[in-house]
Amino acid sequence: MKANFFNSNLFRIILILLVIGVMLTAFGVSDFIDSRKEPIKYEELTATQLKKGAIIEGDIYYNLGQFETIEHQKNGVTQSTDYRYVIPIGDDFYAGFEALNNEMVTSLDTQTDETYDYLDGKIEDTTTVVHFTGKVQKLNDEDYGFFKEMMVDYLGFTESEFTEKCPKYLIEAREFGKTTPLMFVGIILLLIAIGLIVFVVLQFKKASSTAGAGVRSVPGNSYDANSMMNQGPMVNQNPTMNQGPMVNQNPTMNQGPMMNQNPTMNQDPMMNQNPTMNQNPTMNQNPTMNQDPMMNQGPQTDDYYGNNSNY
Repeated sequence: MKANFFNSNLFRIILILLVIGVMLTAFGVSDFIDSRKEPIKYEELTATQLKKGAIIEGDIYYNLGQFETIEHQKNGVTQSTDYRYVIPIGDDFYAGFEALNNEMVTSLDTQTDETYDYLDGKIEDTTTVVHFTGKVQKLNDEDYGFFKEMMVDYLGFTESEFTEKCPKYLIEAREFGKTTPLMFVGIILLLIAIGLIVFVVLQFKKASSTAGAGVRSVPGNSYDANSMMNQGPMVNQNPTMNQGPMVNQNPTMNQGPMMNQNPTMNQDPMMNQNPTMNQNPTMNQNPTMNQDPMMNQGPQTDDYYGNNSNY
């Protein structure tokens, strides 16, 4: 039965529910926890606070442009693209920043032009402000290499300056709380899967108990307990039924003088020669009349014929 279960559609359904439920719950729980954290203000952020998992919120006024774009493809077709920029942290440090959507990309590109115009003295200050909420992630070596290439090769940083002023972190813009409903969907799927597992376990136990209850041995005997149905002592071994004294040993019934010695009953021609009484099938074949001791040996019959004889 267990082997059949693991090959059944029910097992596949439970497995799918568990996998999807765990994934959605984990993703939703992570987002739910992040949404409850107190964010650090971007305007007050320092390099020492820039750690993986930190939640940052604030307004960006300057950026040095894109250092990397990442395309996400499926079957050779681009599904989405991540755009990463360089933003200042405090007065002397820089970090990566990943835009949330195309609208933010447009604003950041405009702000990049304004930033260089400001550095060149063409304008007094930037006018584009980008508000965000994000989570700090650590850059891998490849991405950090693109970050270094831009800062050293294009902006003139030395490698020592880059290592000192550009920590290996990226702020990823997010919309916290948006995926929290997925957590509840995942929990519901997990509860359904758990309910199905409990149902299957109960069915296994029920089947096992039913199979185990088929044969039970009685202590001190080697026969099946069900033999009590075939050899019940109430029928075969009851001395009262087989040897009842009321029938076989009653001296009154077997030796009653009224029956054996009454000449009136033995010689009454009316009793012996009446063809109606001897040949009536109803009288001769009725088991009730032939076996009823009250009919055959009753004292009422002797007294009745005795009185007729005397008459």
